[in-house]
Amino acid sequence: MFGFKRRDGSNRNFVVEIDRGTIPVVRASIEQISFERKIRTYLAAYAAKQHERQFGWKTFRVLTVTTDEHRLQSTIDALRSLLVAHSPGASMFLFTTRAALRAGDPMSYTWLDGVGRVAHLD
Repeated sequence: MFGFKRRDGSNRNFVVEIDRGTIPVVRASIEQISFERKIRTYLAAYAAKQHERQFGWKTFRVLTVTTDEHRLQSTIDALRSLLVAHSPGASMFLFTTRAALRAGDPMSYTWLDGVGRVAHLD
């Protein structure tokens, strides 16, 4: 987790997920460990305002760095299928691959959100 204060005084807060591809994106049972289960946990925690109580954050985003474009797209597809009331949904997540991120600075890098829009950390 990390955060920074922008020049205008607003804060940006992030949780980072480094996905090494060691667990499936989706499983038949939500009881089994999967990346989809992690996503559900983040969305539920946001909806419950756990970030406000635990860290004093007004909002946060989840940065996911994954293994390749195929896994990135599979993760976005799984995310788009989830609906959790009182959460920002797919726009809360930003994605990239390790190879793409290595080529640039994470702060100026163009990330892809779960809705398919480009985004920057600042």
